[in-house]
Amino acid sequence: MRRSMIVAITIAIVFSVLATMTIAGTALGYPGGITGYSGNPATTGGAFCTSCHDGGVAPAVTLTGPTSVAPGSTNTYTLTISGGQKVLGGLDVSATLGTLISLSGQGTKLRNGEVTHSTEKAADPAGKVSFNFSWKAPASGSATLYGAGLSADGDGGTSGDNAAGTSLLITVAASSFTITAGAGANGTITPAGVTTVNSGANQAYALTADAGYHVADVLVDGASVGAVSSYTFNNVTANHTISATFAVTTFTITASAGANGTITPAGVTTVNSGANQAYALTAD
Repeated sequence: MRRSMIVAITIAIVFSVLATMTIAGTALGYPGGITGYSGNPATTGGAFCTSCHDGGVAPAVTLTGPTSVAPGSTNTYTLTISGGQKVLGGLDVSATLGTLISLSGQGTKLRNGEVTHSTEKAADPAGKVSFNFSWKAPASGSATLYGAGLSADGDGGTSGDNAAGTSLLITVAASSFTITAGAGANGTITPAGVTTVNSGANQAYALTADAGYHVADVLVDGASVGAVSSYTFNNVTANHTISATFAVTTFTITASAGANGTITPAGVTTVNSGANQAYALTAD
């Protein structure tokens, strides 16, 4: 019988410990963060933390940061929780495209591809809680950041808390630059005028002289690149200018006369392309 009593007491203690652990786990309300509750329709039907935390004042939640970014660029965003209980805050952020990045010193971590709190953050004197994180853009397309912010009262339970969600649409667009091209008289540059070029792209130009003329010089960003007939800007990452000048093409005629007469004009005469040159020949 004594042995039976010992067994019964041991079982009772085990059940008591398990019950305490279960209650404590519920009361803490995911202090180490949670994913799948950012409000993203692709996860848990777009739910956020009100499925676990309720009864408190709903906070205002905002996501701020660049809404038009270059492909592959990394940009910083801020989720801010205002109002609510003004004691503690937590978050869950997801993205439809691109890669989320947790930043050190923010009390966050990356979990299942989402940014969530590693520990709840205390509100500032104005009752706001802010978390910074980064997001790396994909090669193209538009992405949406979904963010849920939890405002907790800090009593260790889930009642008396509340949450709200928000989203931010981001357009991924290539950065672009302009190249301004011009040509002087007696020739052309193609394409002429202002051309918009995406960052990292190439842009070629053709320089063509009119009949009887030739390219005299080409200036790129004010510096001569010589009398070239074509030029290509490679891997454009800044604005540029290109301009060309043209000159008439010339030829020489060398004239001479033997004894007992003259030729006029004598010697070397320079003649423009397409022009005429007359000579007089006079005997003594």
